[in-house]
Amino acid sequence: MSPMFRADFRWLAATLLLTGALACDAEKPTPTPVEKADNKADADNGNKADAKVEPKPQGAQATGKQLATVDASVPLALPQLLQKPPAEVEAMLGPHRGKALRSSSCTRFVPERVRFKCDRIWQVYDDKTNTYAGVHVLWENDLSTEVAYDLKPRDEPFSPEAALLAVGLKLPGTPKVATPAEGVTLWQWFNQSARLLIHGQQYRVNVSARDNSWEGAQVTVTLNHPLTDEQKSLLVQDLKDGDPTPVEATPTPPVEPKTPPPPT
Repeated sequence: MSPMFRADFRWLAATLLLTGALACDAEKPTPTPVEKADNKADADNGNKADAKVEPKPQGAQATGKQLATVDASVPLALPQLLQKPPAEVEAMLGPHRGKALRSSSCTRFVPERVRFKCDRIWQVYDDKTNTYAGVHVLWENDLSTEVAYDLKPRDEPFSPEAALLAVGLKLPGTPKVATPAEGVTLWQWFNQSARLLIHGQQYRVNVSARDNSWEGAQVTVTLNHPLTDEQKSLLVQDLKDGDPTPVEATPTPPVEPKTPPPPT
C-alpha cells in the first residue's frame, strides 16, 4: 500500500465525517482560518449559477470564449499531478506529513451538489523542489482529482492572478469574491469562469489568502467534470452522514438547470 495512506491530514481532517470507518485513526488538526473561510464560502457559493458545467470546448474560437492556459513547465505542474495514480505522483513529491484520512464518498457540483460512492483519500506532502510550502493531494479511486498548493512568500505584491501564475495557471473569467472571515479573502472560479481543461476534464479553482499576503495563501484545483454513467449509478441520496466537510452538508439550491450538457 502507498505511504500516503499513513499520512497527516492537515487541511481537511478536522471536518471529515465518514459513512464508514476511517482508514487511519489520526488526531484531526484544527483547520486554519483560511481553510475555514474556504469551507464557508463554498457553502455559500458552491451551487450557484457559475458552478454549471459547460460542454467541452473545441478551442476558444469554437465557443467564442477564451480557455484557461496551463504552464506545464513550472515545478509540479498540474498536468503532472492530476489524474495520476499514487505511485506516479508520490515519486515527484517529498515525504508525506503524518497520517491520511479516507472517506467513502466523493462530491461534484454539476451544477447542484451531488455525492457518489468512491474511495477518497486526502494527503499532504512536502515539496522536494522547494517551490511550495506544501502540496495537498486528493485521491478518488486511486487517481488524483484535486491538488492544493501552499504558496511561499514572494517579493512581488500578492494578487489572485499572481497566485495562479505561481502554479502555472491563467484563467479567463472573473472570480466570485468572498470575505467570510476578518482579513480573509476567497476567490472562486467555477467551471464557467475557470474554463480549465486538464487531460480533457473540467476543473474549478480557488485562491485563498489572509490580508492579501503570500503568507498562508493557497491555490486549489478540483475536478468538477460531469458524472460518468458509473458514477451516476453510485449516487448517494443521504446528504447528512458521511459528508467530508460542512460545506457539502449545506449546499445552496441551484438556480441553473440541474443536468449539465455532456462534453463534446
